[in-house]
Amino acid sequence: APPSYFGSEVVARYLGLRYNHPAGEDSLELYPRNAITRAEAAHSFAVVLGLESFSLAGAREALSNFSLPQYTPAQREVLHIAVSKIGMPYVWGGTTDNTADGLEHGGYDCSGFAWRVYKVSGLPWGKQILGRTAAQQAGEIPKSSRIATQDVQPADLLFFGSASFDATATESNVIHEGIALSNQWAIHSSDQGVYVLPLTSGWLAESFTWARRVL
Repeated sequence: APPSYFGSEVVARYLGLRYNHPAGEDSLELYPRNAITRAEAAHSFAVVLGLESFSLAGAREALSNFSLPQYTPAQREVLHIAVSKIGMPYVWGGTTDNTADGLEHGGYDCSGFAWRVYKVSGLPWGKQILGRTAAQQAGEIPKSSRIATQDVQPADLLFFGSASFDATATESNVIHEGIALSNQWAIHSSDQGVYVLPLTSGWLAESFTWARRVL
């Protein structure tokens, strides 16, 4: 049950049309419910005018194949929360939809998004997640519990960086995190905010390290 703007937000952010305000200017970020400003619109139009035809063709090819599997009740509960946050802004250190975490604007960084879905929401499965950063969450499970890309299931935590599958997780080699919608798609928070990317191609596929099962 995604929000009505799910599709347009996915496409816009896949194409890089949104502007990520630098640290110190998070108060200028927009929530999905906000009307776009003239400055944000100008930025989006400028990006559109600079897009090459292969970028549009690649987006069309990738996103036209978007589909989701049947979910268990637990997976649906987790992913309902995750998908409802589509379009929320990227905020460094952010974990909440508002300013309850002490920051000046609601939104999430990559591991903050996972924290929002599993921990802030009060889901029971979140109790086993202890570390706040991607590296901490990736490293607090035994290596024998790591999941390879072909075995990813919906609602798994996904980790990305330069680490090999059997490496020790550090803050320098595990630098990004997302949540699996399927073994083909991930939802995550990056400089384009919360949106969807394929797991089978592009920078997520190239930098995948391992996954973690929480359910």
